[in-house]
Amino acid sequence: CGITDLQCDLVFNFSLPSLRDLDLSNNLITDAGVADLLRSDLPRQLTRLILGGNAISDEGALLLADGWPAGDGDRLEDLNLRFTNIGQAGQSALLRRFGGRVGLSRGDLAPRP
Repeated sequence: CGITDLQCDLVFNFSLPSLRDLDLSNNLITDAGVADLLRSDLPRQLTRLILGGNAISDEGALLLADGWPAGDGDRLEDLNLRFTNIGQAGQSALLRRFGGRVGLSRGDLAPRP
């Protein structure tokens, strides 16, 4: 769809109480879009979030790991971050926070120069 961080900022300002499954794969979303998502109500209601194929880096991964709700506020069952720019530091934080609920592409597991 060509969704950018600007559209994320606009859309995430609306209340979408029935939304549980959000696929934003293969768009133009960066770490700023991740920050916008975390400022919305969506993290407390989503069970599935697909952000793979976007230009999200370690910064966005750390934002997700630190900013996603915990305890009863965390309903997430599946987080797809395949084919992003997330390096080892971001992957480690995501795996510590989400465990087997996060999907990272095998190519992302290789050390980065």
